[in-house]
Amino acid sequence: MAKKKNHLHSKEAHNYAGICRDMTEDEAEALFAELRWGSTNEQGCPDCGCFRRHYRLKTKRRWRCADCVHEFSATSRTAFHARKLSFRRLLGMLLFYESGAKGRSIAEASRELGVQVNTVLTNLGKVREMLVNKMDLSPLKGLIHMDGIHLGGKPRKPNNRVKVTSEVMKAKLTKPKGKKFVGMSRANQQRRKNRRVVLSLCLAGQKGEGTSRSMGFVTNGENEQNVMTLTDNFVEPNSMIWSDENPAYGRLQGTDVEHYAVPHSSMFCTPDGVNNNMSECWNSRIRRYEYGVGHGFRPKYLQDYVCEMVWRENFRRECQKTRIHYLLKGMMQAPPSCWWKGYFQGHRREGELTVAYFLERMRQKTA
Repeated sequence: MAKKKNHLHSKEAHNYAGICRDMTEDEAEALFAELRWGSTNEQGCPDCGCFRRHYRLKTKRRWRCADCVHEFSATSRTAFHARKLSFRRLLGMLLFYESGAKGRSIAEASRELGVQVNTVLTNLGKVREMLVNKMDLSPLKGLIHMDGIHLGGKPRKPNNRVKVTSEVMKAKLTKPKGKKFVGMSRANQQRRKNRRVVLSLCLAGQKGEGTSRSMGFVTNGENEQNVMTLTDNFVEPNSMIWSDENPAYGRLQGTDVEHYAVPHSSMFCTPDGVNNNMSECWNSRIRRYEYGVGHGFRPKYLQDYVCEMVWRENFRRECQKTRIHYLLKGMMQAPPSCWWKGYFQGHRREGELTVAYFLERMRQKTA
């Protein structure tokens, strides 16, 4: 029996890159317009809303509304509003962003596209903003793997190497009430304040498919309160949750979900098959970004990267064309950025995003 080929080796994994790179500026603009309005011949005026064939201003790459005489382009009042890059470069940036299984470095993208690092930072930040606001929040139903991962706030090693015993390590990792961390410098104490826990929920697909849909949320810790908050809002009743032996999942017993745990201190999988490998797989994806691509996280924008990894996990087996069109269509249908517009002029997002942001979004949607 022939061994199943890895999806990244299939022709679907690279069925659109050559087409995008061979596009002219006119063809790239037509793609932007088609994914925004669903037509290459008719356009919707962002000012008056009239949808028809408007007057084309070819030299400006704009249209003039036949009703209100307002001039607009394919990216007017979208996430790419007031863009400075050409359509081909924007498409190349999305192609570069899509191709990384563990994310892509903005410095590497700057060299690849021939633009400033600040340009890549703001444009990819807008893509992540779109992914944050488009993450599917509908409750999961079925077999769900759940786990937490600590990100950021890693203390630096001391200059002088000393033998670390189990007692010293325990003293470093635990914080007695009312006291500072033992054996840590003041700088490392400040770094530990940036540590956050990301709780992931991965819905199991059919046998051999792995994760069919995932979610990820930034929390202040892997505790009972956060676990119950996610379960109550993002897991349907009569579902089954598999996790590790962390006491935070103890309150799931006796609720309307069925819970089983695997003791990771002694095994990876129980004889009955209980494991949380799908959440561990998601954890490894974002951990590889932290160690090998971004070299760290800051709490303020951690949720943005979490939603990026959720998208990469959910679309990992989609063809390249589907992934590019999803990103581009999302950017074309999103309003102008609230978090990255004027970023280098001092207009920046206040505070960090946590699970409370998504709960508020769900509340506004149902109101």
